[in-house]
Amino acid sequence: MSIKLSELLKVGEVCEVLPEKHMCRVTFPDEDNNTSYELFVLCRNSLKNKDHNMPDVGEDVLCIFMPDGSEDGFILGSYYAENLEKGSISQDERKVKFSDDTTVTYNRSSHSLDIVIGPTSIHADRSVINIKTQQSVTVQTKTAQIIADDINLQASGAINLNAASSITLSAPTVTAN
Repeated sequence: MSIKLSELLKVGEVCEVLPEKHMCRVTFPDEDNNTSYELFVLCRNSLKNKDHNMPDVGEDVLCIFMPDGSEDGFILGSYYAENLEKGSISQDERKVKFSDDTTVTYNRSSHSLDIVIGPTSIHADRSVINIKTQQSVTVQTKTAQIIADDINLQASGAINLNAASSITLSAPTVTAN
């Protein structure tokens, strides 16, 4: 049996997404717009670690099929067509950009992680963590401890300290204005 590589590997466009099955259907313009059966979307992990990442309807994908026909196959992945903006242009950067413009970026050369969700941003590297947001930041835990050479609290409004039992200030000098 002689099989051509062009019968196994095909480029198409996602026409239906079935996230509950981690499958899609694909239309092949080069084959009179024939549509595939449901195809599994390859992922990085599926047993202990889970990686759920589905292509969108209209996304160009590369598919591979079993030699016995086009019913059984897999979506190997999508690719950047010439007219699409690339996610990142750095070899050292892994970036995920969502359709709402949220981004998660890790740079292995600078050892930095950046998360941007609209006006909220989180930056972390080997020595600094910065969190910026327009509304509020809440830390909820049983015990919180800050150990630092200096601690500065600044507010354009009020600073409120509330305790159910007591507040202790201990220092060689305590100044209240």
